[in-house]
Amino acid sequence: MLVNNMIDLSVSSQFITVSNETHSLAIELNPDQSSAHEFNRPKDIIKENASESFCETFDGNAPIVSSSFSSCGKLFVCCCHKDLSLWNVGDWKLIGKKTIQRSANKVLFTPRNNVIVADKSGDVYLHLLADFNLPGSLLLGHVSMLLDVLVTPNEKYIITCDRDEKIRVSLFPKSYIINSYCLGHEDFITYIHLIPHDPSMLVSSGGDGTIRFWSYEVGTELLVHSLRDDISNLKKEEVSQIVSHRGLVSAFDSNSSLLFSSVFKVNSILVHMIINSGNNISCNLWRVIETDHTPLCFKLNEPGMLWTILHNETNPLVVFEIKSDGCNESNSSVVEKVREAFKKYPEFFKNIDIHERFISSLAKKRFDNEGEYYKRKKERLSKKPNVKRIAS
Repeated sequence: MLVNNMIDLSVSSQFITVSNETHSLAIELNPDQSSAHEFNRPKDIIKENASESFCETFDGNAPIVSSSFSSCGKLFVCCCHKDLSLWNVGDWKLIGKKTIQRSANKVLFTPRNNVIVADKSGDVYLHLLADFNLPGSLLLGHVSMLLDVLVTPNEKYIITCDRDEKIRVSLFPKSYIINSYCLGHEDFITYIHLIPHDPSMLVSSGGDGTIRFWSYEVGTELLVHSLRDDISNLKKEEVSQIVSHRGLVSAFDSNSSLLFSSVFKVNSILVHMIINSGNNISCNLWRVIETDHTPLCFKLNEPGMLWTILHNETNPLVVFEIKSDGCNESNSSVVEKVREAFKKYPEFFKNIDIHERFISSLAKKRFDNEGEYYKRKKERLSKKPNVKRIAS
């Protein structure tokens, strides 16, 4: 039995969903009614993988759960470990289900509503909506674990990032043609996003504690922003490694966007304002949304509502209204109805994993080979009293 529970959040204009290893819960965002739909992972898939479903983990951690709504809001896809399922949101009828080849880290829809799956081995597969029950086709592969993937709105490029500090820009769907690399990060990259007000620009962040901006078509780094100064006043103790864990972007106006990001083990969501005019780019801390517990996942929907799941079994949901003058907690009738619906499903939020072992597994181990060699040599010599020492 699993001790920890991985959880994922997705929102659309009509629904909010939370998903764990075996279930998804969808709640309608309607001020007059908030009906809840709970649906299990298909039982035949659970039975098929019963001997292995919970074996491929990170240091005993639960498998990653990833879910997404289509841009039109009519489809919902969820993937946990090797189980991929697709639903029609209108009646929450299961459209398709299958077992994929390897455990997945990320699932998302393309602009044309096909499904992209990035797995832990570094491969990306395309699953066509029209033939969803058939095996997916391989698009590309990395030699390292993939952590995020996106397809540009015009479906010209697919952009991937991995544990080995690389961002790769490939043509889509002819992804064997690599257009460019965005190189500069010094540790694993946890997320990538296009800037809404300027989709020619990419933002990334991860284990090196920096936010980086790129002209991704040519692979040029435009700006590096360090998060260390931003969080120096948020924690009393020193943070040994600043890891930007989650992130998302939203348009603020025609000339600027907002970047929402969480730093591992910091009970806050940082909001940065991104402004660019030509090649001049600025990234400044705009607001700090403080939370009582660790923010595990957060998503935006219209009109400017930031839905957040906290590491809190009793009150896991907090929602913030994002306005031009700041970010304020919302207690609207819709939010209260969602909270009441959550209370009927307390098992969803018990023993939630904060991804600590997953994050630590991504960090590369540093070895001092030379120091270790001389240490062992000194130990060997100390055991041989008759060996003559030659003065250096």
